[in-house]
Amino acid sequence: IVESGTAQVAPEPVAGETLQTLDEPLLNQEVVYWKAGIKPLPEKPSRFSVFDYVNEIWVNSTDLETVEKIRITAASELKQAVAEKRQMFITSLPGQGGIYREKRVEATQYLAADPEPADLSDYPFLLAETGITAPTAYELSQLWLNLNTLGIATAAGFEKVRMTAMYAFAEAESVNEIETIMTTAKADLISLVEK
Repeated sequence: IVESGTAQVAPEPVAGETLQTLDEPLLNQEVVYWKAGIKPLPEKPSRFSVFDYVNEIWVNSTDLETVEKIRITAASELKQAVAEKRQMFITSLPGQGGIYREKRVEATQYLAADPEPADLSDYPFLLAETGITAPTAYELSQLWLNLNTLGIATAAGFEKVRMTAMYAFAEAESVNEIETIMTTAKADLISLVEK
């Protein structure tokens, strides 16, 4: 969609282009609108600003309905941002979380066994991966547990950012507040990745 707005009569489309008009402007539409001709919108001051078609200006609406729409959009955007950052550390392969849990259990049981097991038949993941990721079952178990500890710490950091922002979104009373919360959350996510 390249154009939005309202019109008494739809304008003639440019040759080779399709023109679509809408009763309501799209939330993030900032290119053109229809009112006595196609006109460019003025520069949008904030990504959450809403265009006032009567006064032809951008406003940061405190209208509760608008704030609620922005809150929902921001929450969705934040979830996506967290998911993207998590995938930098945790594979997105289906079922991989369960495999990591099993590896942690195997590693814990293996290291707790006394004497150290010589037979790995009770430890299928250790049996499969010893000699590939680490030369011995002992070293592989240590590696898995260390990675698990680091993964938990990183995931906890992401979860803190996400939950702090989600509760703040719920309390926010204006579009500007929501934008500030989102900016802070994204900066916090970047700082976690750069550690």
